[in-house]
Amino acid sequence: MKKIIAVTVLMFSLLAMIGCGGAEVGEFPEVRERKLVEMSGDEMAAMLSDVQTADINQDAMRLSLDLEGHFIEEMYSTWDTSYESMTDIDLTSTIYLLLDEDITEVRLHAENDIDMHQEPVVLEDARDDATTDVTGKINVYFYNQFLYTNMELSDDSDAPVEGIENGQFKYNLGITQSMWDEIYENLSLDALDDMFDFSGYDTPQENWVDPDTFEILMEEYPGIKVYESSGGYTLMVEITKDLLLEHATDVVAALAEQQGEPMSEAEIQAFDDDLSDELAEYDVIDATIALVIEDDRMVQYAFDVNMTAKNSDEYLDMIFIIDVGVEMPEFPDDLEDYELRDFPLSPYFQSDVPLI
Repeated sequence: MKKIIAVTVLMFSLLAMIGCGGAEVGEFPEVRERKLVEMSGDEMAAMLSDVQTADINQDAMRLSLDLEGHFIEEMYSTWDTSYESMTDIDLTSTIYLLLDEDITEVRLHAENDIDMHQEPVVLEDARDDATTDVTGKINVYFYNQFLYTNMELSDDSDAPVEGIENGQFKYNLGITQSMWDEIYENLSLDALDDMFDFSGYDTPQENWVDPDTFEILMEEYPGIKVYESSGGYTLMVEITKDLLLEHATDVVAALAEQQGEPMSEAEIQAFDDDLSDELAEYDVIDATIALVIEDDRMVQYAFDVNMTAKNSDEYLDMIFIIDVGVEMPEFPDDLEDYELRDFPLSPYFQSDVPLI
């Protein structure tokens, strides 16, 4: 599992490095090969530098996740007993988020369906370990300064999950406007802004939009392509085991030389050997990253990955999509009927908002 997570993080890192038909909300973008555009590094940087920064403080965002996987991780008990934790998970999540300086305008609409089975498999000193099964939905809403939860979770016998109370509840978080002002100011919005900021073409040392870097990436890695789409462009990055084996070392070496820190032949060979050893752990690595630009505005990030381990039945099949500038969905019309509960963390808040 750790290796699958590590390679997944590597792919997201590549998404950040590159910037990360018209985009359909919640759908992975489709492209037509006849719309392929040949671009130089200068042209790529110029295209991205023209993209307007999304106002994520005002525009609603939609995050959707469809994940299925089987993971095995070696664990250790208190008595140094070695065992494996085997997890099967099927998760579908759709989250809408709208941030605002005004706490009364902040909205969260999250609906999740989960089917998970976790089973410890003892490797030494056999003992009984309970399995964990969780199936059902977890819906969370934030509306008019109240947090609402609607949970219907059960185990494999359709009984409630131990430690979780099903039902529809609402909580007053006790966050006043003055408290939200401080929270809002300290949120890592700058990092999010940077994620969607494609300015700085004239100052590449302060921004990733560097024509020379893109020139290297596009010359050394054939998996980067740009397609014309409705009202703009779609940038696609294909990441496969074969492409990484054939081109990743050349990309790293070229970037190191560009930055004035050229790698020796021994360093290049060592990197290539380590990469080959890591990739040998997988039968399949097949991922696609997409960035959709419409009318000089970033409207969608999309990430599709399929990974299968070589010497086990571990796998990960995931689609993760971020849509920017969407409409918030309608909230359930029975929120006022949810049962009012004390918020577990209420002692940490000093609220002047009445509970009712």
